Amino acid sequence: MDLQERLIGKYLQRWGFAPQRPAKRALERNPEAVRQRLEQDYPRLRAQAAQVRGGDLLGR
Repeated sequence: MDLQERLIGKYLQRWGFAPQRPAKRALERNPEAVRQRLEQDYPRLRAQAAQVRGGDLLGR
């Protein structure tokens, strides 16, 4: 079944689905792992993306 993009929200509402807000913070969040990711992993990934995709991590 193909649905038009503009009607998907109406169908979801009709079927009882509603938008939900994410939790403010994940319970499993590890601050040290987040810090490491931002300070070490992210710059390395960004540099790698610059070489492969011209600097865009999302490939746009």
